[in-house]
Amino acid sequence: MSEDNPMPHQKRGMPHEGEVTPDGELRSMLERQRSEDQQQLAEDAQWANEVFSDLQQQAQTQEHALTNALSTWPSWARTAIVLLTSMTTIAIVLMMAPRRDLHVYPPARMALALTSMSMLGLWLAGDALRSWHRPALTATGARIRIAVALGLLVLLSLLPVPVELSPYTNAPRGVPLLVHASSCFFFGLLVGVPTFAMCYLVGRKAPFTTWVAAAIASLVGNLALQVHCPITEHSHLLAGHASLGIATLGYAAALLLMSSKNSLNRHGL
Repeated sequence: MSEDNPMPHQKRGMPHEGEVTPDGELRSMLERQRSEDQQQLAEDAQWANEVFSDLQQQAQTQEHALTNALSTWPSWARTAIVLLTSMTTIAIVLMMAPRRDLHVYPPARMALALTSMSMLGLWLAGDALRSWHRPALTATGARIRIAVALGLLVLLSLLPVPVELSPYTNAPRGVPLLVHASSCFFFGLLVGVPTFAMCYLVGRKAPFTTWVAAAIASLVGNLALQVHCPITEHSHLLAGHASLGIATLGYAAALLLMSSKNSLNRHGL
């Protein structure tokens, strides 16, 4: 055939037999690149998982080392740490957000509330952080201590209103009980968290100790609310303050239920 009449396979756009077109070569390059990227992503994910596992293991090791070191301290020293943590949080609340009726609140009534809750909390802390030579706390003993803490909170909530003429004693008008009570409940719960965490750190992981630690945290939360919240209505005090003790009972009941389920699972029931 002449140059003016090329063969069909020589026409423009028609590749020779076995010839790779630019589009085919581009697709092949993209496939190779995609495969390499997927392999690289898999390697990176595996590396990230290994790093995260190592960091998690190191953090757990350090936490165990810290708790083991603190648990070897004498009982009085561990109780002092918990006491210092509680006093610090309450002092911060008193400085940053004191109740507005402190200038008219009867000092004797304030001293009664603060002293009774403080003494009970101190006794519970010393009891929960007991030395090794003392018998371990039983479930019945823990329940009794939680009941005593709850009883004190309810009793303080039901005492007669000390400042009847104070404009701050009533709850805000038009605000439902659930709203202003829940704000105090969560405030007290938040304030009690550092104390509960410190009890856990310095505790010796004895059975039922966390129950008493939760009761201590509820007392600390109420101590903070005593110097923060000016509302003295009984319904508010019961629903927003004393309810922290009820939350402690709920926590203890949840732990007891989980323990029962684990026991049944171990026995194949």
